[in-house]
Formats: sequence, C-alpha cells, structure tokens
Amino acid sequence: MRRSARILSICSVLLIIACSDDGAVDPDADGPVLNSVTPSVAAQGDTVRLQGLRFGSIQGGGSVSFDNVRAQDYIFWSDTLIILRVPVDITPRLIIIRTERGETSRSDQFRLESKSLELSLPGHNGIVRSARFSPDATMLVTVGDDNDAIVWNLASGSPRIFFEVEASLGSLQADFSPDGTLLATLKGTAVEIWNIANGRLIQRLEEDTEKMNSVVFGPDGASLLTAKGLDAILWDLASGEVLRRFELSAGVLGAVFSPDGQRILSYGTTLFARVWNIASGEVLLEMEHPENVHVAAYSADGNRIMTLFERFDFSGGTGLQSGIVRIWDAEGGSLIQELGEYLETTIAALHPDGDRFVVSGWFPSQRNAALLIDVVSAARRQAFSGHSNFIYSCAFSPDGSRMVSGSADGSAKIWQVE
Repeated sequence: MRRSARILSICSVLLIIACSDDGAVDPDADGPVLNSVTPSVAAQGDTVRLQGLRFGSIQGGGSVSFDNVRAQDYIFWSDTLIILRVPVDITPRLIIIRTERGETSRSDQFRLESKSLELSLPGHNGIVRSARFSPDATMLVTVGDDNDAIVWNLASGSPRIFFEVEASLGSLQADFSPDGTLLATLKGTAVEIWNIANGRLIQRLEEDTEKMNSVVFGPDGASLLTAKGLDAILWDLASGEVLRRFELSAGVLGAVFSPDGQRILSYGTTLFARVWNIASGEVLLEMEHPENVHVAAYSADGNRIMTLFERFDFSGGTGLQSGIVRIWDAEGGSLIQELGEYLETTIAALHPDGDRFVVSGWFPSQRNAALLIDVVSAARRQAFSGHSNFIYSCAFSPDGSRMVSGSADGSAKIWQVE
C-alpha cells in the first residue's frame, strides 16, 4: 500500500510539473507570443530560432531570458522571428521574451532543454542526500530526507522498488553490491541488506546506539564498510561479525574502500583524511586540512584521492562559506593540487579518470548548479544546471559517461558527461 501511494505521489509530481504555471513574470495580453522554438534541445552557445508574434520590428531594449539569465548574442530580430545564441554557462529552461516596449510573453509555454540532461527523476519529498549508480549503470538508488530509498530503472526512468530508511546527512547512505543484486541501506544504528529482485530483507548488521552515517560494499562483495561516531567498521557479510574497527579521535562522516580493496579512506570532523591498511589496521597516510573534511574519494585506478573541505569568511560579518577541493597522491600522500573557492559548495565527486571532478554550489549566472572542473588547469569543462534548489549529492557512473545530481528540490537528474 505504501509503495503504491508513493508511485501515485510521483505521478502527481510529474503531472504538476507538466501543467503548472510557474513563471515569475506576468504576461501582457497584447504582448509577444512565442509559438515555436527550434531546436528544442540545445547546448550552450548553440543557435536557436524563436518564432511567434509581436516581438517588435527592432530589438532596441528588448531581450530574451532563459531562467532569468539574459541572452547577449542576437543574430536576428524581427516582429515574428528572433535568432540568438544560447547564453554561455547556463543550462537554459524557461524562455521569456521582453519587447522594447516592456511587454512580456508567457513564461510557462516553452522550455529549452540541455543536450547533456538525459533523465529527470522527481520522487522525493525533501533533500536527495545520496545517489549512486549500480555497477552496470542500469539502476540508480536515491535516498532522501523523506526516509525513502528508491531504486530506479534507468531504461524506463521509473521507480523499481522502495525501501524505508532513516536518512542521515552523509552522501553514502546506500550502495549496490558489486554484482548488483543486493542493496545496503541505513536504518538508525543498523545497516540493512536487501534482495533487490524481491525486496526482501536478508541481513541486518547493528551495534550499540550510535547512528550510522555511511555504508559501502567491498570490491569483493564479501565485506561491508560503515562509518558512525568515532569508528569506521569493517564487517564480514558471511558471518555478520566485525572484522576490524578503525578508531578516530573525532566524528567519522564516511569511509570508502580503495579500488583494490586493500585500504580504506576515512574522513569527517577531524582535520585529517586518513588511509588505513585493512590487514594491519595501521594508518598509512594522513592528509591534513584546516577545516572538517566533508568528502573523500579515490580515482578508479587508485592513484589519486580527492577531498573537499569548507572555508568560512567572517570578514564581512556574514560567514560566507566556500568549498575547497584538494587532489592528493594516493601512494605518498603529497598534495597535487588545490582548487576553489567554490561558493556555497555542498558536495563534490571525483571522475573515475582522476583528471576531473564535479562540484556543486552557487556560481555566477548559475544557481543551484554543478560544474565539471579540470584538475590540472582548473578550467570549467561542463556545467550542469537545471535544479530549482541546492544540489546535495553527486556521483559518476562507473565508466564516467554519466553523472547524477540529487537536490533539495526532491529530484535526481542524470547528465551525459562530455
């Protein structure tokens, strides 16, 4: 009954999105009328044609806006046709035409979609805290503040199955087993392991009273790594027993395996991201930061580590927050590159190739966006913008060809990575 209600709720959300009048600009009855947009899918810098009525015989002070960002490069303007280039550094959505006389078109009729946006999945009531692809990238799991974990079928874009969870603030709240048949989720002080095919709970791992923050499967599928309180804990799935405990002096937000499964990387409210030898339990590397570490991840080849920490500027009395990304040599622990500062950053993810990363935040001309950044040059390689609220989770598909973003608008979006 609960799953049926949730599916009905999602369908209702889709219907509302399709039918609602969400424009912020009031249209004028005798103002411009937009009849068609060609093409309807475009990339930044592409040329588009807007056809309609009463645009004005000359542009003058007239303009075209894409989600309140004005186009700057106009090729042609007449009473019935406007040709322009899509503004750089945005993924455009709602199109609004304003004439020289100040009249405006309806803002709910046409949207220009990005070529890179592959799929939009509105399914949660609240922030999408965690999003991860299955190993074969045919499924996606999202976890929201509504305490739902949803497994999505990416071929159809529809929910496959729901699991009841207890959401935390971390970005690693659910994970697929390496063979894609099992799902691990968090439920307060426990981790629950589910059979995805039939939705049955097959195992529950729990100890003491501290709430779990993160969970990931080991590369061999035989072990599980969780983080809570002051500990990262390695579990044996066959027996359900704790194999080893990695104790820290401050709170652990998350822990992940190295690609070869021989080491773990922990991070949290300590100023260090630490690499541990699983067999011996000893600390191999300590990567120091001036503030708490919110994200840490390996590249697919295990040669690089990315960390994200926050920096606060109280000089203006506002406590402005920005995110700093650091790239480290995973073998020796030396700092390769520091990049930032990215305003109001909430999450970052390292591309499998280790040469790029995605970071969310609040960027000029791009609200609620994520940017793909080159590690060496710090250049922006691609922008992902289309959410109506902050992005709280990001992850790449195993082959790096797609990226998922989860937002406070309750949706996850799948993007093609160029």
